[in-house]
Amino acid sequence: MDVFIKVRRRLNVANIVLFGTNQNEFLVITAEDHDLKINQTKFSSPELRFKETSMRLKPAAGQDSLWFRVELMAGLEIGDRINIEMIATPDFVPRSVLKAQAPKLRLKEDYSIQCRSCSSILGRMKPERILPLPSSSWRQQTQNWFCCVNKLDAPPDISFKASDILFGPGLCVFREEIFDNDNILLQDLKVKCVCGLCLGEKIEDTFEIFSHSLEFVSSQDKTPLNPEMSSFLDNFVCILSARIEESAQIMPRFTCVDENGTKYHIWVVDKHLECYRSSIGETLEKEIVAKVVFTSGPSQQASDEIFINKQMMGESIEFFNNSCDKFPNDLKFINGSKVAYIKQL
Repeated sequence: MDVFIKVRRRLNVANIVLFGTNQNEFLVITAEDHDLKINQTKFSSPELRFKETSMRLKPAAGQDSLWFRVELMAGLEIGDRINIEMIATPDFVPRSVLKAQAPKLRLKEDYSIQCRSCSSILGRMKPERILPLPSSSWRQQTQNWFCCVNKLDAPPDISFKASDILFGPGLCVFREEIFDNDNILLQDLKVKCVCGLCLGEKIEDTFEIFSHSLEFVSSQDKTPLNPEMSSFLDNFVCILSARIEESAQIMPRFTCVDENGTKYHIWVVDKHLECYRSSIGETLEKEIVAKVVFTSGPSQQASDEIFINKQMMGESIEFFNNSCDKFPNDLKFINGSKVAYIKQL
């Protein structure tokens, strides 16, 4: 049996979903202190404190999952009735905890740049500086990097050397001239390999490349731009997580578009949802996820656009369609649109 718990600290409740239950069996559920007991199986977490309660439930007809809600202890329990609530210091200017993985390249060493799909040589480079990318809108914000900004009519021209790499969550920025024009195709400012894989976008004199699309090959080894990425879905999650973190809106909306114009819409209904999950063993593991609503139909709502390639489009749509596949029917949708939970890498 698998357990998924969504915690609402402001309401002092936990919404608990059970998967893989027997449709014909009643479950005896007991919650007390740090423990949640389902029949004879006990799940525990030191970060959760349940109010003592017990119940007997059975899945709805035709379903092998169910959900219920239990109360949490609000603070430190003293005696029978006194409860001291611990109030966290508010973050007036919250800082992002999302960190990008820097490419593990050796400086001043010759590398060939290869397509991750077909291994075509796309360019050559000897990196001298590997620098973090400030944000997705860094070009538009450079005016704020200088004093006397009220005297500037436009952001100053910021450029970097051909030996520099700017890395961010899911993206790396390179100078255009390091790439071989014979194996690179430009179509409507979209950068493609000769095999058809869309690598990223051309912006001014730079290429913004998806991290999972390239790898660097030296005389000693082959190095991906981000070794923690194993798929284009991972690449998509990194990009979307960064945009969610950067957004000043409480519930931001995004439209994802690929090189063929295919698009879908994402509405983030909770940026940082505290969850606990247990599928192996009896320990509840904490994870912070974004709860999103996904729809492929037309939308009249204003949204920020995120460019992805068709590989990310296909893998992310499959993920969204299957994210809550095991959930009870009334938890799979919000206003007819599918719900998904995205864990940051």
